[in-house]
Amino acid sequence: MYKITDNGVLKKIETWKLTIPRYDNEGNRFEDSLLESILEDITLNFGGCALVNCIGYWKGNEKTYSGEPNFEVIIDISPFEEVNAEEYFLTLKKNLRIRLKQEKIYLKRTRAEEEVLNFDEFFEEMGLTTIGGETEAEKRKLAQKCVNKTEQIIERLGYKTRLIRRDEQNKKLIWEREICGLVLKDEFQDTFPEGIKIFAADQIEEISNVIIREPGFAILGQYEFQNYIMSKFNYRPLVKSFIEEKQIDTDFQFFSPNLEPISLNTFVEDIVATIFTNYIILREEGFSEDEISIVIGKDGSTQQVSSKEGFLMFVPAVIPFPEVIKEIVRCLEIALLKYEKNELDRIAILQAKAKNKYILRRAQVRKSLKSMPD
Repeated sequence: MYKITDNGVLKKIETWKLTIPRYDNEGNRFEDSLLESILEDITLNFGGCALVNCIGYWKGNEKTYSGEPNFEVIIDISPFEEVNAEEYFLTLKKNLRIRLKQEKIYLKRTRAEEEVLNFDEFFEEMGLTTIGGETEAEKRKLAQKCVNKTEQIIERLGYKTRLIRRDEQNKKLIWEREICGLVLKDEFQDTFPEGIKIFAADQIEEISNVIIREPGFAILGQYEFQNYIMSKFNYRPLVKSFIEEKQIDTDFQFFSPNLEPISLNTFVEDIVATIFTNYIILREEGFSEDEISIVIGKDGSTQQVSSKEGFLMFVPAVIPFPEVIKEIVRCLEIALLKYEKNELDRIAILQAKAKNKYILRRAQVRKSLKSMPD
């Protein structure tokens, strides 16, 4: 994945090449919207791709096809996405063969390239943005430690705050935290009002204790390196939704929680991620999977536990179509089953938690559960 040199780091880059025909076997050109949707999905999952026009010649079962222009789609994949990429492209190849009515879809994978990074670029890629005045020898030593812990760092579940201290004399805020045995120390300009309580975003218990009592408090940082997870990794749904717009015979527009128009499949994947986040909050607060019930209907979803009467979590949404509810149920069942078997993509889990404000929501749930009678 990574190799340390005297002056920097070599990062392995994997390249996939997918040939997409522009015409069917009868010479009819595919609609631009169909091809654009394929490229949009690739871009959504891997950040981008390059297109090369090419002409293919191949022999089918009954005749030889030749001379029709194709697209060769070239996608560079980071080493963190290799396993996800293999599953994605093999599934895409299978689906394209059916959608485009092809006897064969050509897919190639290469592993020959390396990207050259200096040490600072490598640290930034690892999410360690506080590296500053070290010598090259010190940077090389730290980079080697990171390489030895790459999987832990990339798939991290969070950091542990060691201390937060206000240096009132110098108007500085000092924050130390630990991740995978590496200690990070940051000093910030302290611009918070005097007397306000400050917590790190991983301090669930402390936040849950003050969330109602205190008139104001500040949360420092983002748990699970949320900015890092969302910016460095392309979107990964917990489970890919496959429902065609034409199954819904209407011009109904689906929206995100921020009231942005989104596609039907994105809507399904987003609401599954929100329900899933509530589920794992309940699991991590000590409830068994048998205690948790989930209901999905036209006005959204509810999640509750049998041992806490009156406790209810709610995901509001307008879902007027039975076909969409069925697809949400299908995706959620797969996600929960894989989660309980520890088979779910860990980056997808972190993205779901980041998008749905896991830490604040869990603190609110913990506060609510504490206030309820046993």
